[in-house]
Amino acid sequence: MKELLEAHEKIVLQFSGGKDSLACLLLTKPWWDKITVMWTNTGDAFPETIEQMAKIKAMVPHFLEVTSDQPTQVRKHGWPSDVIPVRATEFGRILTSGMPVIQGYPLCCNANIWQPMLEATLRLNATLVLRGTRKDDVRRATKNQTEVIPFMRGQQPQDITFYHPIWDWPATRVFDYVEKKGLLPRHYGETETSLDCMHCTAYLDENALKMRYLERAYPDVSEEVQRRIRKIRSIVESDLEDLERAVI
Repeated sequence: MKELLEAHEKIVLQFSGGKDSLACLLLTKPWWDKITVMWTNTGDAFPETIEQMAKIKAMVPHFLEVTSDQPTQVRKHGWPSDVIPVRATEFGRILTSGMPVIQGYPLCCNANIWQPMLEATLRLNATLVLRGTRKDDVRRATKNQTEVIPFMRGQQPQDITFYHPIWDWPATRVFDYVEKKGLLPRHYGETETSLDCMHCTAYLDENALKMRYLERAYPDVSEEVQRRIRKIRSIVESDLEDLERAVI
């Protein structure tokens, strides 16, 4: 890691505030002077996350808050979901009506987090991007600890290296490391993940505890999120009934 970080002048740490990105932040402290800690504020962040980012901003030399408008994007393109009934998608509703629009969660995350962060990275002309991806993550787009990807800048492609400092770390090691440094957010006593968008209706395989946290801490938001999840469930159940009738 030392050799790689010293070979680059403009470095971005894509930061969510979760345990993994915190571990990356702490590991790279000797190079903070040339690292831009980048966070995407989607407009639907938890107050705890806003507070945490203010603390991180005060800690590091370079902090960039990228903004998007998740509430507007969701109103236009649909609630994010792990299961997508075709007739409830933006395109599918050309043929049907009378139900909410639902979008796949990767579309929502890409529009509101990933793409705005990539565009900001390109504007900075960064050549190295650090991420808190681990090889035992259930969801990860990468296959290796280090990847080089070409992106267009002007008329010429320029390579960006993506590096994952804690690639080989199990989750237990990450928790121990961040907790010993005194930076583990308090909500990890009640949840197992970072606090991203308050109104997220996806990632339900890992967000059960977060839903309980939301219900306790923000009951009004929880009521709306549960309303959306129940509506998604009812549409999915209806499609599953049709599927079952077709099975011989």
